Amino acid sequence: MRLDIVHIDNIIVPEGRTREDFGNIDDLAYSIAQEGIISPLAVMDNDDGTYTLLGGERRHKACIKAEIVDIPIRIYDNNLDEYDMKLIELSENIYRKDFTWQEEVDLKTAVHELHILKFGVKETTRKGEPEEVGWSLTDTANFLNESKGLLSMDINLSKQLKQIPELKECKNKNEARKLVNAIQATMVEEEIAHRITQRNIKGSGNDAKRKLMDNYIVHDFFLGVKDVPDNSVHIVEIDPPYAINLKDIKKHEVAKN
Repeated sequence: MRLDIVHIDNIIVPEGRTREDFGNIDDLAYSIAQEGIISPLAVMDNDDGTYTLLGGERRHKACIKAEIVDIPIRIYDNNLDEYDMKLIELSENIYRKDFTWQEEVDLKTAVHELHILKFGVKETTRKGEPEEVGWSLTDTANFLNESKGLLSMDINLSKQLKQIPELKECKNKNEARKLVNAIQATMVEEEIAHRITQRNIKGSGNDAKRKLMDNYIVHDFFLGVKDVPDNSVHIVEIDPPYAINLKDIKKHEVAKN
């Protein structure tokens, strides 16, 4: 990587880049016209006198607006693959000051997933140590120079944004996390209530089954009929209800008595 200054016409902006909303270009153009460009644009050397823009498209647009023709650039060799180019673009955007929190968590997630796509998931050994190959959340945290815990929460928020559109209305990440926690707590309460309801339904079924079995006398007919009071039997059933273990249960009750 090296630094240089090139004519703006020699910088090629590829299509399909991540950033779509560039905010107020006029203010940035005025600032650049007055103070110059503080951070060089990131570009890849095409070895033909042109450079492919990797990071700094908003500054590039502002320079065109301010009619700045000579631009400082940070040059990467042309051996970058598509993952390297995308990572540089994403990493450049990480440090934007005009980021919304939604853009920030989505971008960090994209950086992590792109690393995983390139290097694979870093597995652990039998001793619990991380393998040398692959990529992990810890690696992304080190790459972005932030804590693993905060990064994990941001990535989780990014995933929740896709599941809970209402989160987009939150003013900041802290408010969004509180809403996620509240929604998850409600879901847990609903699941607990559902399970209790199902258990009660099953319990009611068991009570009904118990009542049904208590109305049966299981015995050898010619012996048991002698103990049945007169005028107390309404029906004699040869084949009791299936799968209620009536014979075994009654046998245990006779044994207890």
